[in-house]
Amino acid sequence: MNATKLRKNEAHVRIGGKGSMRRKFKAAPRKTETDSAKMQQTLRSLGLQSLGTMEEINMFRGDQVLRFEKPRVQASGQTCFVINGKPQTKKLAEVWPQVVNQLGPEKLQEIVKTM
Repeated sequence: MNATKLRKNEAHVRIGGKGSMRRKFKAAPRKTETDSAKMQQTLRSLGLQSLGTMEEINMFRGDQVLRFEKPRVQASGQTCFVINGKPQTKKLAEVWPQVVNQLGPEKLQEIVKTM
């Protein structure tokens, strides 16, 4: 290999200026899978139990509904719940026909007052 080619290749792997050390390896970008794995490990340490399959979960916020379709639900006792899934924010009027059958009398009166 001649000297010009060597200097040209050398410039690509140098970290600093002239006379500095060459890079041992090129750093690969970190993946988000490690964050997800850490989250799963933390949730596992809480002792969560899977609640089985659910078709949907609706959470009411004023005149909006936060809706999860086919979520993965885990619980620890009666106080800690974890819901994994993709949420959709919809207006209450859009989901009212599907939701009205699932509501209890107290919640139904509360929602009618807000409308």
